[in-house]
Amino acid sequence: MSRLGDQIHTLRVQKGLDRKKIAKKAGIADKFLQEVEEGRRIPTDEQAARILSLLGEKGDLSEAFTPVVEESTPPVRPVAKPKPAKPAAQRPSLAQPNEQWNHALAGLMQDVPILNIRGEQVAKRTLVLEKGKIQGFDAGSVLYLKMPDDSLRALGIHEGDTLFMVRESALRVGTIAWVRAGSHNLIGTVEKIAGGYKVGSTALENGTFKMIARAISAQIRLP
Repeated sequence: MSRLGDQIHTLRVQKGLDRKKIAKKAGIADKFLQEVEEGRRIPTDEQAARILSLLGEKGDLSEAFTPVVEESTPPVRPVAKPKPAKPAAQRPSLAQPNEQWNHALAGLMQDVPILNIRGEQVAKRTLVLEKGKIQGFDAGSVLYLKMPDDSLRALGIHEGDTLFMVRESALRVGTIAWVRAGSHNLIGTVEKIAGGYKVGSTALENGTFKMIARAISAQIRLP
């Protein structure tokens, strides 16, 4: 609705005047006046002046032609409540291996001690178990011996190399044996001599020594 149409409609209603009569006196059709009041038609200045004059209103028509802008209230949109943040999934710590994984490996792997010539553990290695055995020997009977010197250098074994050994109670000629003689431990190749054995360069009479372990293989450090 234009301001002029609103003004004409208001004045006519306030004064109780019939729209058809006003239209007839103004020389316009009733439908035209209806559309003017509804803001769908705009009369000429002359027509507007005539209509306003019949309604007893005179004034500045420029203001009357100003369209009425209805202010629309913006729709109120509900504000969505923020969703609570999901707690971040806790990653398993790499510093603490999974307990079930450790349990599973316990049946597949076993630590084997690395001993010095005195029989003291200096380190360990984890080896694979196969049907309760390590490299074909009882898992509880194997060990590593760290060579204390170069006494086996003729065989390519030097100080610091390690021998994989299995515990035994009897000497075997031609093997490398680790034995205890009195208060000393010896490592060397076994030879049979009269009345006993020779381990490395040391002759041992029967009953004066105790077998500890026999060497199966050697792990040699590269220069």
